[in-house]
Amino acid sequence: GDGRDADADDPGDEPGGQGSYHGAHVAGTVAAATNEGVGAAGVSWGAKIVPVRVLGVQGGTDADILDSVLWSAGISVSGMPANPNPAQVINMSLGGRGKCADVPAWQDAFNKASAKGSIIVVAAGNQNSNANDFVPASCTGIIAVGATETRNYRAPYSNYGSRIDVMAPGGDIENDRNGDGYVDGVLSAARNDQNGSYNWIFYQGTSMASPHVAGLVALMKSKKPSLTYQEALSVLKQTARPLDATAC
Repeated sequence: GDGRDADADDPGDEPGGQGSYHGAHVAGTVAAATNEGVGAAGVSWGAKIVPVRVLGVQGGTDADILDSVLWSAGISVSGMPANPNPAQVINMSLGGRGKCADVPAWQDAFNKASAKGSIIVVAAGNQNSNANDFVPASCTGIIAVGATETRNYRAPYSNYGSRIDVMAPGGDIENDRNGDGYVDGVLSAARNDQNGSYNWIFYQGTSMASPHVAGLVALMKSKKPSLTYQEALSVLKQTARPLDATAC
């Protein structure tokens, strides 16, 4: 509404229309309830979500995003109460064009959050371009995630290049390649603004791929609480299946 507050509710981002509930969808992929017979199951069913909403109807600012990274990691942010539950894993399903080196504040925030022990996972971007030309994907000390579709091919929109650390399911809602009668998107939580009900919807994007990896890192953390960024990245790369030229 009128500034920073303790309310992280997602009111929807389309004035007078249907909201996308992008943040709710992403959070559901990480930790949606499991074995209740409804919808989809989260990757890390025991994980707890610390919701931090930094973008709204008109987008948002770098300052809000970067302060949220610091706050999420348990670092003091002026004017805000301390975070009682510092995040062990930070997922950032957001981004835009630019190079991290051109805006030092991005890298500085990630360095500080990493020093506090947070492992940061980010979406590579959906522009079918080199991920080195986008933030936060072009920053260092983070895990940059591209998107695949049902064949385990690179999704047609996914950014690519040497900066991609790993890829994960991001979906492709233009197709139904497995013939199950549904588009090949990622299914997760949303809300119907017309009747106020909570439901499930298929989306696509590196925004959907990133929380798959963040959830997996949370599972790693549950097995080894002392897990570091470098260890997590090493395990991800060692256990991933390389894409051949056709899949790329």
